Amino acid sequence: MNLIRSSAIALLSTLIIPHSVGAVPQLPQIARGEVAMDIAQDSDPDSAQDSDPDSVQDSDPDSVQDSDPDSVQDSDPDSAQDSDNSSETEQFSQFEADIIREMNRARTNPNSYADWLSRQRQFFNGNTLNLPGEAPFETQEGVAALEEAIEYLRSLRPLFPLMDSEGMSQAARELVMDQAVSGEEGHTGSNSLGFVERLAKYGTFSGGAAENLSYGRETPSTVVMMLILDDGDPNRSSRNKIFNLDFRVSGVACGDRPNSDTICTINYAGSYDDETPSLAIRPPVTPLPDIGAGNLPNSEILLFENGQLADGDLVYPEDGSLYDEYRFVGKAGQQIVISLESTDFDPFLALLNEKRDVLGQNDDASEGNQNSSLAITLPYDGIYYIFVNGYNNEDRGNYRLKILPQSPTEEANQ
Repeated sequence: MNLIRSSAIALLSTLIIPHSVGAVPQLPQIARGEVAMDIAQDSDPDSAQDSDPDSVQDSDPDSVQDSDPDSVQDSDPDSAQDSDNSSETEQFSQFEADIIREMNRARTNPNSYADWLSRQRQFFNGNTLNLPGEAPFETQEGVAALEEAIEYLRSLRPLFPLMDSEGMSQAARELVMDQAVSGEEGHTGSNSLGFVERLAKYGTFSGGAAENLSYGRETPSTVVMMLILDDGDPNRSSRNKIFNLDFRVSGVACGDRPNSDTICTINYAGSYDDETPSLAIRPPVTPLPDIGAGNLPNSEILLFENGQLADGDLVYPEDGSLYDEYRFVGKAGQQIVISLESTDFDPFLALLNEKRDVLGQNDDASEGNQNSSLAITLPYDGIYYIFVNGYNNEDRGNYRLKILPQSPTEEANQ
C-alpha cells in the first residue's frame, strides 16, 4: 500500500497548481476568493464594489429597487419587464436578472440589506407572513428567523457581486423545464441528472458549486428574502450558498409549474467556462457508493475538479510517484466526504492540515472498488490540503476529485 509518511509530506510545503483538463487554473481560484474578501472589506461598505468593472451593480446596491423600501415588491411581478412580454421566456428573463441583482444587493451591502429586512417585521402576524404581492404563507419560525438573519447580516463584511453566466442559466433552465412538466420538486430531474451533471453539460466549473431552489414565491425580492431567512433549516444552507465567499458566478432560471406556482433554480460556482463543457472532455467515471455522480443527494458540492496526473507534475520523493495538491477552506466540525475517481489508474488520496500532517488517507473505497473515498470530520477552521496520487509510480491519467457534505448514512458509519 502506498502509505503517506507525515515526515515526507512536511517537506512538500510549496503550493502546487495541478494539471487539469479544464482551462481554468485551479488553486488560484481559492486565492482569488480570499483576496476578493480583503478588497471588499477595504472598500466603502455603502458602495461595496465601486471600482470593480465586472460588477453587476454599477450604482448603490440600495438602488436596485426604486420603489418604496418598506415594500418587498410594490408592483405586479409580471410587470417587472418594461419591454415586450409576449412570451414566457421574455417575461421571466427580467425576473431572473432581478434575482441576481437582489442577491448582489445583499452580498455587496449586507448591513443595508439588514436594514431593509428589519422593515419587513410589519408583515409578520405570528407565523403568518403577508408580504406585498404574495399570498399569505405560514412560516415555521415566524419573526425569529427574520431576527436571526438580521443579526447574521450585521456580522458580515461586503462581498464581490455574483456575475451572471449563460451556461449556468441553461443548466438551471433544464431543471425548470423538466419540473414545469412533471410538477416534481428537488435537485434531480426526471432524467436522474443532479445539478453537477447539468452544470457539466454546458461548461466547466472550478472550485465549489451549489444550487438553491425556490417554489411558490411571486417576486424576485421575496425569492431572495426567503432563501436568506432559510426558515425551518437550522443549518441555513440556502443562505450560506448566497454568501459563500468563493462563489463568483451564478445562473438563474424561473418558470411556471402545473399547479400554477413558480419555480426558480439558482446555481452558484467559483468560476465557470461556458466554452468547454466538461462532460464533452471526459465522460463520467464509475460512481462511488452513496455519493455517485449520477444522482447526487446534496444541493452543494464543496469542491469538484477534473484533473490529470501527467509528466511534469511534482514528484513524491518517497517512491517517485506523481502527485497533485488541492487547497480548500474548512470549518471545525464540518463533516465531509472526499472522493477520488479514475478509470486510468488506481488512485490514492490523503487529507493534510496546514502543517502538512496527515489527517486521513485512503487507497480503495471498498473491496473491488479501487477508487478512493475518505469520510472525515474537520478539526479546525482554516486551510486544508488534498494529496492526489496514484498507487504506482508509473500511474498517469485523468481523475475526478469531489468534496461533498456527508449524508446521514455516511455520518452514522464514520
